[in-house]
Amino acid sequence: MDGFNTPEVKRAYRGLAKKYHPDKVRRLSDQEQEDAKEMWEDILKAYETLTDQDLFEKWLGFGGSDV
Repeated sequence: MDGFNTPEVKRAYRGLAKKYHPDKVRRLSDQEQEDAKEMWEDILKAYETLTDQDLFEKWLGFGGSDV
């Protein structure tokens, strides 16, 4: 990827949000809901990193946004 905040990132986020958003997984079993919740948190963190220039640059330089 050449930069951050690309249309591909937004498109992928919307697709994953349709599948893993907490409002979409209410009919699943408790374990599946918990798994979806963890996945949703990872999706949000990734989206935030890929759409925030400072976090994206940290990720590029250090391999993680928690640095």
